[in-house]
Amino acid sequence: MARTFASCTDTSVLGVPFTVVGYVPGITFQTQDQLAQVTDDQITAMHTELIRVLTELHAGALRAGRAGRLRPPEWLLPRQVKRWRQQWDYVQTSEQPDVDRLYQSAGRPDAARADADDRAR
Repeated sequence: MARTFASCTDTSVLGVPFTVVGYVPGITFQTQDQLAQVTDDQITAMHTELIRVLTELHAGALRAGRAGRLRPPEWLLPRQVKRWRQQWDYVQTSEQPDVDRLYQSAGRPDAARADADDRAR
């Protein structure tokens, strides 16, 4: 993920809020036409790699004890989805109902806490 260097919500600067981020090599899709050229096998490979990397990152944090000190492990997914949503809000150019559904289902720490409290009872 690209490191954020600065965020600006002052619309007098560029006419819109913007974020300055570092460069991360890889493929980006900027149009529907570009995305339409990606095969199902390529999408599966990208999702598999994303899940592998996230699992590795979270497992490392758990082994080091860092994540557990911050919040219980069941909060990792909601916390991550909340962060992704914040990043999406900075760069979104169109409405994407799937982003809203993901956030509503997994991105609300209050919902995750209520679920965890229910499981503890």
